[in-house]
Amino acid sequence: MRQYIQQVTNTTAALPTSRWHLSDQYTKPVIADQWSLGYFRNTADNAIEVSGEVYYKTITNAIDYRDGAELQLAQAVETQIVQGSGQAYGFEGLLRKNKGRWTGFASYTFARTFLTMNSPYVGERVNNGNPYPANYDKPHTLNILATHRPTAWFSMSLNFTYSTGRPTTQPAAIARVAGVLVPIYIDRNQQRVPDYHRLDFSMTFEQNPLKKKRNQSSWVFSIYNVYAHKNAYSIFYKLSPASASDAYKLSIFGTAFPSLTYNFKF
Repeated sequence: MRQYIQQVTNTTAALPTSRWHLSDQYTKPVIADQWSLGYFRNTADNAIEVSGEVYYKTITNAIDYRDGAELQLAQAVETQIVQGSGQAYGFEGLLRKNKGRWTGFASYTFARTFLTMNSPYVGERVNNGNPYPANYDKPHTLNILATHRPTAWFSMSLNFTYSTGRPTTQPAAIARVAGVLVPIYIDRNQQRVPDYHRLDFSMTFEQNPLKKKRNQSSWVFSIYNVYAHKNAYSIFYKLSPASASDAYKLSIFGTAFPSLTYNFKF
């Protein structure tokens, strides 16, 4: 696979930013070669579905920001990025139940992606030329969905999701230069934000299918993030004279959100 447009992400800001960049005379297209082996099986009546797959991928011309890149003001983004190699490997598994009053699925993914930016020029090396986790490296991801339909017009669902926190780069030390506190960064993406997990709940009230109507409608009551877990979107630091190690966690939708929806089809 050859990719001629790349998304370059910065993970050190309070609000991680991304930029799209087209391949040109300075930036080579990303080339990926992937090998995979999978096993898939359904029961005779298709009530149960099981699948598993392992894969390994090599990446050529992988792209990332150089150390100290000027992300917002740079008009020529190609001057702020470097290219190297990478590798990715993992496992994907799925168990699905398709029939019965209880239906749903459970999926698990183990995935790792490492990049190596080892340029002959010191200024274009990242992490001293050693492999480091990519910005989207999340080793563990688990999704579970369970739906119970006791009648033809009512159903309720529970959805749980969990994933390893994404990599981030945190300052290793603080230096005072001319009375100004300056953060010192050493290795890239060697820390992670806290793991992400969330539970959602919903109930759906539909029309009785025995009553034939031209128009169809339904009510859906749901609660997003049932136990109001404050998942960290990012962790960032603010330097102040009083403290040189003020860390802040930014959470988005860090509480439970109920909603009521009316659907109408005609």
